[in-house]
Amino acid sequence: MNWKEFLKPEWRKIVLFIILSILISVYVYDWLLNNVVVCKALVCPTVEQVAQENMIRFLPFILIISYFLSCFILWIYNKVKKK
Repeated sequence: MNWKEFLKPEWRKIVLFIILSILISVYVYDWLLNNVVVCKALVCPTVEQVAQENMIRFLPFILIISYFLSCFILWIYNKVKKK
């Protein structure tokens, strides 16, 4: 399997990508909220505002990681299924 086949979108990858994106986004947002509490005591106006600003910065990475994970999971699934 070459990279073109590995990264080619199909319905299973897209469904898995959406699920992974939501799960990872929720996890990262929760992580940001927990770690920004320290910042709130120092200077930050609101925890939610800072977490949302940081979430916007992380969003492209979350989407890329989610898509690669969905491709990798389906690649492993197809390899196991063939055996």
